[in-house]
Amino acid sequence: MGRKQAGKRKHFFFYLTCIIIILSISAFSGCALKEKQMLMETQDLMIRSDYSLALEKNQQLLEEFPQLGDKALFNMGLIYANPVNPDYNYRTSLKYFKRLTEEFPESKLNNQAPIWMSLLYKVMERGKKIEGQRSEIAGLNDKINVMKKENQIKDKKIEDLQKDNQLKDKKADDLQQQIEKLKEIDLNIQKKKRSVNHK
Repeated sequence: MGRKQAGKRKHFFFYLTCIIIILSISAFSGCALKEKQMLMETQDLMIRSDYSLALEKNQQLLEEFPQLGDKALFNMGLIYANPVNPDYNYRTSLKYFKRLTEEFPESKLNNQAPIWMSLLYKVMERGKKIEGQRSEIAGLNDKINVMKKENQIKDKKIEDLQKDNQLKDKKADDLQQQIEKLKEIDLNIQKKKRSVNHK
């Protein structure tokens, strides 16, 4: 009888062990399933351009499943790097990629993060250059507008001077005609005086 009880105990412990293993595997696979589901949901939100909700879900993924933190940080970096996102911010994107490289040095995504960081630095540098050129262009446009106004003032002065010269020319012509008439009158007077003196 002792053997039967010992055999029953062995079977009991065997079944108990199997149940524990099955429960732990199902619990572990349930967590893994939830992780994958949440990760797919965040990527789907990114594809559908729902950036604010995608950021929230990635933040939740980072907090609830730290082992997927590298993917969450990478996704958040991509969201902020996307210029289609109305809230895009290259500096914030850089922070997430940098955090990924620092907190998850063994991650496969760690190979891509420095490339993204390099591209973002170049984009930001070019953005600064473009902004500088825009302000330079705006300054040049202001100078052009000032010069146009100065030219308009000068053109107006030239036009006024030309009108003044035309008036002076007309007055000179009028004076010349008056002088001619006076000369003619003077000649007529002299002719009359001579004719009176000769008689």
